Amino acid sequence: MFYSLPGRITTLFNLLVGVCALPLLSFVSRALSYFIQSQTVEEQDEPGIFLDPLLLQTPSLALSQATREELRVLDHLKLMLRTVWAMRSGKHKPPISQVGEYQDRIVAIQSALKDYLGQISDENLSEKDIDWRFTLLDFSQELVIIATLIKRDLTDAVTGQAHSIKQLHPEDRPELEKILGETMERMEKATVLLMTKDTRMANRFIAEKEQISMQYRSIRKRHLEQLTAGQKFDVNFFDMLNCLRRINSHLTAVAYAITRTSSAGTRDDTAAAPDPDESWLTGDDSSIDRKSCAVVRTESFVN
Repeated sequence: MFYSLPGRITTLFNLLVGVCALPLLSFVSRALSYFIQSQTVEEQDEPGIFLDPLLLQTPSLALSQATREELRVLDHLKLMLRTVWAMRSGKHKPPISQVGEYQDRIVAIQSALKDYLGQISDENLSEKDIDWRFTLLDFSQELVIIATLIKRDLTDAVTGQAHSIKQLHPEDRPELEKILGETMERMEKATVLLMTKDTRMANRFIAEKEQISMQYRSIRKRHLEQLTAGQKFDVNFFDMLNCLRRINSHLTAVAYAITRTSSAGTRDDTAAAPDPDESWLTGDDSSIDRKSCAVVRTESFVN
């Protein structure tokens, strides 16, 4: 009995220390987070992290690494979109220069990816893998165009709304937030599509894009019908709305590529038709956006 007393005292002491430390855990955690910064996606700005030159000797592995590198572009786009949207608030607004830094990183990653994909030999690649290589090349350009839209058009609309004395209509704000949420969610789904190449998911992805386009047309029609004599459109609201719609159109490019052919190599007739509102298909801004991206494109991709 006497031999076990020191052990019991030690156990009791440890329990008391643990109980007393519980209220301090939150403070200690925040302090450690402040002094020991973890590396975030925006800090991983080095292009070509996954583009290992040694893997070019094994084209199938090099293609997998190129897909991983393209996923990084999507990660940076999500950060870029969140940063721009935060400018709408009056407090703790990030600097506009940060948006430009994200775009520069995306362009640098896409440039390295383009060069890497150009070095992958067709030897030992199936026709399906060769087609996927061009899909990655093509979709990387679409992602750069999204970055351009966010920096050039969405940033102007968001900052214009932030500085405007005119407030959004009560029904407009939740609709805008809804489409933003859908856009962020679809960026996550585009990541899954790149990894899985799932045809059914791609078809659902296209259907979601069409639904967003329908929402845009419905909101636009409602506003036109509600206009009175001498009243003007809320330009900033519709610029933000239209930018989100166009971002979703460019995101859908990967889904069209996946549904273009089935796993058996035959055309998939279940793929939805392109939306007439999509500027990337009608070409109203493609001549501007694509000048900065000298990337090989396939005509069958924009049928």
